[in-house]
Amino acid sequence: MSKCILITGASSAVGMGFIRREAQKYDRILAHCRCRAGELEALKEELEKRESGLGSRIRVLQADFTSHESTLAMIRQIREEEIQPSYILHLPSGKYRNAKFHRLGWEAYQDGLEIQLRSIVLLLRECLPHMAKGRFGRVAFLLSSCVDGAAPKYLPDYVTVKYALLGLMRALASEYAGKGITVNALSPGMMETALLSEVPELVVQQNAAANPYKRNVRVEDILPALSLLLEPGEMMTGQNLVITGGRQGT
Repeated sequence: MSKCILITGASSAVGMGFIRREAQKYDRILAHCRCRAGELEALKEELEKRESGLGSRIRVLQADFTSHESTLAMIRQIREEEIQPSYILHLPSGKYRNAKFHRLGWEAYQDGLEIQLRSIVLLLRECLPHMAKGRFGRVAFLLSSCVDGAAPKYLPDYVTVKYALLGLMRALASEYAGKGITVNALSPGMMETALLSEVPELVVQQNAAANPYKRNVRVEDILPALSLLLEPGEMMTGQNLVITGGRQGT
């Protein structure tokens, strides 16, 4: 069976790292981005230099998940592909932005729900029936350690969206259990990526100091776990794997 994976948010640090590490495992990679297609095209060239034909496995798809029509247009593109994805890695995420609850309007929640939740609901409505028909599928969501235990303060929109995704993951895992489809999630602690650009440096440093390793999570720390969640046995489903380096609490 040809292995095709759809990666949403593929131009993120996690998406690019995953493709570099795992490209050889897949016959085709559908790599979604909103506006950073040039970085994915450069990655294709990098992989092609590493191994002839490796870069050509990647097809870049652009869609703005805040737009319902743009999301549906990408789904139509996927529908026209000769190979439907049997693996899906869902990576989009909003930035950390510390704000008190009463200072955030509904639009802050709506943006997160459109980018992270609506997009994967629409995509899975398209892809899960094909997976079920073939009795094979692997789906993994990137969440956050904020859904494990007490939630951090001043991130109400971020936490709400991640819990919504966690609920969807567990609901789908139950519904598709026994059909050859696994649905799991990975929840890292604060990770050193561009998503922290709006967080005060002092907060980032304090979080690192509270970690037993005296640093925050790095992209390379989570890539092996993402690979595991996309290649589990069929009995491993509905699980949320938390990676914090032993950090407890918020």
